[in-house]
Amino acid sequence: MVADRSLAPLIAQFVPLKITTSSPDWGKINKRYPLPGNTIPVVYVIRADGKKIYADRSTLSGNQLPNVLQLSLRQAGGMLNDTQARMVIQSVSAAKTALTADDPYAATLAIKPLAKYGALGQLQSFAKPIMDANAVVEELVNRGQADLKQIAVSLENEETQFAGALQLFAGVRTYSFSLPLKKEFAIALRDASSNTELEQTLLQARAIDKARALVYIRGGKPKAIEALNKLAVQYEGTEGAGVVAEQLQKIATSAPMPN
Repeated sequence: MVADRSLAPLIAQFVPLKITTSSPDWGKINKRYPLPGNTIPVVYVIRADGKKIYADRSTLSGNQLPNVLQLSLRQAGGMLNDTQARMVIQSVSAAKTALTADDPYAATLAIKPLAKYGALGQLQSFAKPIMDANAVVEELVNRGQADLKQIAVSLENEETQFAGALQLFAGVRTYSFSLPLKKEFAIALRDASSNTELEQTLLQARAIDKARALVYIRGGKPKAIEALNKLAVQYEGTEGAGVVAEQLQKIATSAPMPN
């Protein structure tokens, strides 16, 4: 028989729950995870995402309990302590808010700190906060792929080339967290740069994007406005001047970035 004290580190990684057969919850559990027979007790190990890892109509004696717990942990994925869970939840919430506001770069900044737990979008855990984080990254990747298609179309049309160039540089800084997307945006930028007709458009768009990105640093809004005002003078009489005016108006009416 394994001493209770020796089981403590294992048991601490599970949330024990006792349900009596007379409880309404028992019917729900029995329906969702049916098990042949009608004897009790029934022992279940359910993963955070609801998948049944273990089920048997018998008590676990001797080394059975630690063995089952260890085998279950191997299928359970990574775990989060309370501090980590709060951090992930806050990051996901901020990223979702940014996506709702049509600001994928802010969403990326919010989700990037989670890279300490593994590759973004592929974090190995079935805990709901981590699965939510993976879903946000998937949404960002899908958006990045859609942006690439839109950029290609915009750069082919003279009337939309400047918008496409701005979107291209925004994409380069936004989607660098994904190696495949980073490579695709690098290719798109290389191809655009090889078009001599786009040289001035790309030059101005790069400078404007660099200036507007200052908004995202601490106390950066005044710096962004100052940088854009300088570009307004520099690009006076060109298409870039109109774009700068639009960016200044957008910054002036936007809510302050969280620090």
